[in-house]
Amino acid sequence: LFAYVAIICVCWAGLPQSPLAYPENGTTTIKTVIENSAAAKYGLQTGDTVIAFNNEQINGDPQKLITLIRSHPNQSVILRIQRANEEQNISVTLDEQQSMGVLGVGYNLTEVSGYSFFDAIKKGIQMTNDRIIGTAQALKGMFSQRDFGGLVGPIGIISIASSGAAAGFKVLLLLLAIISINLALLNLLPIPIMD
Repeated sequence: LFAYVAIICVCWAGLPQSPLAYPENGTTTIKTVIENSAAAKYGLQTGDTVIAFNNEQINGDPQKLITLIRSHPNQSVILRIQRANEEQNISVTLDEQQSMGVLGVGYNLTEVSGYSFFDAIKKGIQMTNDRIIGTAQALKGMFSQRDFGGLVGPIGIISIASSGAAAGFKVLLLLLAIISINLALLNLLPIPIMD
């Protein structure tokens, strides 16, 4: 319940320029290109803006772009990009990671002004549900692959929370909501140490 209230409040106040609010605060403009990724191999550059995927307009919607990329692992696709005020098509064969297509880029983030009260409730519920699903999938992946390298204990959580507090109240609220979701899902697991 806390996660829903916290994320709704952040939506009402406006989304910060933080990866915790991604993809809702993302753009389709490339900020970073990962070395040896599909994007690097096919010449995508920092500052390129993806405007279409296989001739389907993206309309600046990063979630749509991510969904399209993920649904085309190891497939050749055509990205229409805008580079220095010129549009061009680039053919890219996407990489695959965990059965999903991967381009290998990071996108620019932006602050999003606050939603109206009722839109904030709708958006907050959707964002929270997305984070619950994402966290559940991550936990499933950790247990199925037996990879616990990214786990931190109480000291790590305190360190992360301090960093979030330094980044601003909205970032701290998002961080606390994500921690709340993680703890709620971990408490559902039948692990004696969690009882």
